This record gives sequence, C-alpha cells and structure tokens, in this order.
Amino acid sequence: MTPEARFFKGGSFCYPFRGGWFMGLRRSRESAMADAEVTIKTDLLDNGVVCRFLTDRPLHDQGVFFSSKEATKGSPLAAKLFEFEEVVAVKIAPEGVTLHRASTDGWDGVEKKACAEIQAAARSGKPAVAAGTPANLPTADAIRKKAQEIIDSRISPALAGHGGSISLENVKGATVYVRLGGGCSGCGMARMTLRHGVERALRDEIPELDEVVDLSLQGAGGSSCC
Repeated sequence: MTPEARFFKGGSFCYPFRGGWFMGLRRSRESAMADAEVTIKTDLLDNGVVCRFLTDRPLHDQGVFFSSKEATKGSPLAAKLFEFEEVVAVKIAPEGVTLHRASTDGWDGVEKKACAEIQAAARSGKPAVAAGTPANLPTADAIRKKAQEIIDSRISPALAGHGGSISLENVKGATVYVRLGGGCSGCGMARMTLRHGVERALRDEIPELDEVVDLSLQGAGGSSCC
C-alpha cells in the first residue's frame, strides 16, 4: 500500500498510483492525496443517476447549478465534468460536487475521472467557478413549496386513480422525502412508481433535485430522513 492511500471502516477506497487511479468496488468511496491534502467521499444515490463527491474543503463558497455545458463558461471544473459520458448537470457547492447523469451505467469510470478532476482543481488553486457567477441553488423551503404544488396538481391525482396516495414529509438539502400510501404503499411496483413517476415528475420542474426517498419503504431498506 502506498503512503497516500487511506482506508475507512465501512467504505472502500480510491487512491492515486503511477499511471492512473485504483478504485474499490463498494458504494461508498473515499480518497486522499497527500500532496493536495484533499479527501473526497463519494455517495452514489439510490436512484443511480446522481452521485455526490463530498470534499473536506470548499471548492466554492456558494452553490451553483450548471444545467448545460454552455453555462460553464469560465468555470473549468464544471466544463470538464460535462465531458464525461451522459452527464446532464453539475452542481458545485461548499460541501463538494454533485453529478447528474442520464444513465445508471458506467459510474465506476465516471467516478474515477471525476475524482481526478476534482483533485486537480483543488491542487491548481484556481477558482472552480467563474468570478461573479451568481448562486442559484434553491433553498429547501423553495424546493418544498414547489414539490408540494407538483404533488397536489399532478402526482396525487394520478396515484389516486390507482387507489394510491402520497404525502410530502420533509425536504433536506436537495432531497425530498415522501410517503406513498394506499395502493402504492409497499407494493411490488412502489420503487418503480417512485423513480419513474414521482421523481421524474418532480425533477422535470426542479432540476436541482438530488433524489426522492419514500419513507414507506424504510422497512425494506429505504433511507431515513432523520
């Protein structure tokens, strides 16, 4: 093992070696480079299309969401990340970087390259986001208000037609917590309803959204909002 590598209980690893990067295969990964002293923890969300790269130092002092490569002018890190396969959005915030992709496949390669680019950006000492770029991430309250409107106008009526129901329970950061009930609660199609129905409808109107978590699935391995 090289001196640069670090291992963390409960996760795998990502560390540099001559000629490239070696990455473990488990879902939570952490990397460190001794010369840059930057640690990255990656978190691939359950929806399979969003991955967070959490850094131990801020890359930017505000949250900026880039919805296209054209919007990244003067922001080299975001521009580089858009070059990766099927990346459709990039978020750079004090806590790190979030990638949104159109596919659930190929994350190992994308994670490896993204770690390298984030490390390079931190090492360069140059701004990750162009000077004067306004913060544009919605607050949790703004996401909650918009999500409630969409649930009331579009999602609830659609679920009611199949004997189902949905309630908005909480919003933390860019994660929306809901509870499916009635004909949707705990059924074999609940996860498909969540991903392809609820989450898609919300993401159409709230592109900054990271994921939607159904609290009724907690007993089946779902996440907690606490």
